[in-house]
Amino acid sequence: MRFCPPYIRRKLVLLACVMSITLHPPLLVLFLLLNFVCLIVLVIYVAF
Repeated sequence: MRFCPPYIRRKLVLLACVMSITLHPPLLVLFLLLNFVCLIVLVIYVAF
């Protein structure tokens, strides 16, 4: 149940950089929120 393997997270970080250049701040905040949720899932996966 690994929703965000390292190679996917690298793509997400790259996508975040592209979004910060091309999209409006609210959408960037939404993306960072999704990335934060992904991080929480990773923490839960490691903890349990």
